[in-house]
Amino acid sequence: MKKIYMYALSAMLLGGLVSSCELKEELWGEKNEAETGKLDLDVSVKDNAGSRAGEGTAAADFPVTITSTTDAEAVYEYAAYKNMTDPVTLPVGTYTIESHSKLELVKQMSEPYYEGSTNFTISKGITSQVDVVCKMKNTRIRINYGEEFLAKFQSWEITLNDGKDGILTFSSENGKESPVVTYWLLSEGVETLRMDITAVTTDGTKIVDSKSFTKADAEENYDDDTVNFTGGETVSINLGVKEPDVPEPDKSTVSITVNVDLTFADKDATVEIPVEDVTDPTPNPNPDPEPTPNPGDGETTDAIKLNIPADITYSVNSANESTDAPASADVLIEAEKGLKSLTVKIKPGNQGFQEIIGQLKLGGKSFLDGVEMVDNADVNTMFSELGMEGVTAPASGATSYTFPVGAFFTFLNLTGPTDAGKAHEFHIEAIDAEGNTKSGVLKIYINSAE
Repeated sequence: MKKIYMYALSAMLLGGLVSSCELKEELWGEKNEAETGKLDLDVSVKDNAGSRAGEGTAAADFPVTITSTTDAEAVYEYAAYKNMTDPVTLPVGTYTIESHSKLELVKQMSEPYYEGSTNFTISKGITSQVDVVCKMKNTRIRINYGEEFLAKFQSWEITLNDGKDGILTFSSENGKESPVVTYWLLSEGVETLRMDITAVTTDGTKIVDSKSFTKADAEENYDDDTVNFTGGETVSINLGVKEPDVPEPDKSTVSITVNVDLTFADKDATVEIPVEDVTDPTPNPNPDPEPTPNPGDGETTDAIKLNIPADITYSVNSANESTDAPASADVLIEAEKGLKSLTVKIKPGNQGFQEIIGQLKLGGKSFLDGVEMVDNADVNTMFSELGMEGVTAPASGATSYTFPVGAFFTFLNLTGPTDAGKAHEFHIEAIDAEGNTKSGVLKIYINSAE
């Protein structure tokens, strides 16, 4: 209900802006008819191969925003490209125009998200032809379970990690149909992706393996391309099995093969990327003793107390209601030297809560990615808009602060049970005025009450 309300509220606000904008345009045109020109706009979508897909029609529902580069109040917003007049009359001047998919852009999506923008000029009495080509913002990830893989393994969990707090999980519990396709909004500057695989064979043998692949290692590259994985590309990961030529005692009789293909954005070309085995360093069984922390060196000390409740487990029914959720889930932070920094990072335990958190943009950054809370006015605004009365960010120098994780229960309940084996994780890190740090995690598991 809350999520639907947020979308409805956005629609009403957008509709108001459109009406206001159109009225302003109409009045401006009547008073300054001689100082206007016209915009003949085409919005289209470009696919992976670089060709336009259904010019005009594919982008029919895309919102369009036209902003003057010299007048901050001159903003023209249209709920859909198909609703715009053709041509559009605008005052003489220079503008930026943007258009994008009529979707909320979040980390993981079931369909691609397109966006595009350009600058243009309106001259007196002239019709300007402007093309906005919307390109895919996210990256298509395709997992192909080979027939031999499906025949050999009864269950598996595969994580794909971009090394920058971006993780995708593919599990047999979510189905064994192949291929599995998802759209991933990668972090900036990702050159290498890592796969961690845990699988159980039909005879009960557990296989654990890790692989990595780097875009720059692709068999072919383009001079105008980047070494980073980017939006518009397709990464196809093909899983198979390999039996050993000569079985060895006490070793698995099967291994997992991984082949990766990359289809470049805007180019009709697919190449293979070499896959490397990942061997994490083996911990030293006799490490040197750790030095005693100096309270002034920014190490974790008792100068900060982080009182986090034990892991919480409760249930919700099909009506998104719970009868056994705790009354609160307060995390109390005490810093005798005064808080300098408090960061909260949320890792959702299901896709529904990830989408909600992804909508909470604070200064262009999602709350999902971790937000600095001390003296953060954007955090206060977010709490207010979510109806969390009395919840505010702490002030610099505060010696105590309570972060009410329980205030999020309403939204947790709306998204239903957490995925199997997963929890909603609230990662909290506090730093005081002398650089001392303390961090911890509160995990919330939600089961089905049905």
